[in-house]
Amino acid sequence: MDSELLSLLRCPRTGGRLRLASVSELICINAEIRAIQDRGQEHPEANGDLEQSLICDSAKLCYPVRDGLPVLLPNEAFDLPKSLDTSMAKLEKSSRRTVILDELDQNRSIDQEEYKERVKEYQLELLTLQRALIESKHNVIVVVEGPDAAGKGGAIRRFVEKLDPRAYRVYSIVKPTQEEYRHHYLWRFWNKLPSYGEIAIFDRSWYGRVLIERVEGFATGAEWKRGYREINEFERLLVDDGTLIVKLYLHIAKEEQLERFKRREADPLKHWKITEEDWRNRRKWDEHNEAAQDMFEQTSTPFAPWTVVEANFKWYARLKVLKTAIKAMQSLDLH
Repeated sequence: MDSELLSLLRCPRTGGRLRLASVSELICINAEIRAIQDRGQEHPEANGDLEQSLICDSAKLCYPVRDGLPVLLPNEAFDLPKSLDTSMAKLEKSSRRTVILDELDQNRSIDQEEYKERVKEYQLELLTLQRALIESKHNVIVVVEGPDAAGKGGAIRRFVEKLDPRAYRVYSIVKPTQEEYRHHYLWRFWNKLPSYGEIAIFDRSWYGRVLIERVEGFATGAEWKRGYREINEFERLLVDDGTLIVKLYLHIAKEEQLERFKRREADPLKHWKITEEDWRNRRKWDEHNEAAQDMFEQTSTPFAPWTVVEANFKWYARLKVLKTAIKAMQSLDLH
């Protein structure tokens, strides 16, 4: 198994990192498995021992366990239970998510009348969930990423429009200050994390390390490659403490972005939204897409998955953002 994949995989039940077994461990584990299997044939009630020694998460993915940590075993070393072989294959497949941004179906739309009706319905449901969240020991982080002019600001505005303003904050993440440059890149996000019962929305986020900093060379190759592991561990820490992380990537077609850029330049009320930096980023469209696709593959985890939003049609995108957040918050069982 790829060593980089191995370093990212964690046991969903214990949180322990998977590791390869040594030769001596292989012999011991094999002997224990066979002994338990033999006892199970003579005493059916012993089958529970085998299950406890192998199963380490609710999805029934099976690994032998040593000192509370799951252990990866080279399949060719000896005969393993078929459930272990199958589960490891499923784990490796599910841990990687392939998304080709420019192949998204950008024709999804909704008419204005239906949009107005559903946006009110979703905003009311979101407000109801927020009121329940306030009384809980959970908090919610919403990460919104995507190319320039993808509609991130408009989606966030509809997201918070009917919420209690005392219990949410919106952070627009820009270039780090001189003080922030002197610390680890995650340092500047710690004091922005929401308290229990609150919601924090990040218009761009710590994912800048593996997106813009990667493409523009603001981070070295070693730094942004290490960033995948650092971000996964950072988010795992938050989730274990009761945080719900909703990660949204709004994407538009390259032609649609050009049209929006031109409209912004022609509109005196929106001219401030377009800068030379936006045009420079557009010239590296393919590089930004590649960075985002790698980000999905490396950081869309079971505890904090990415949702890609087709955003050519703003009404559709705004509703999908609201619906995704509502579904995620309902999983907290706040009512």
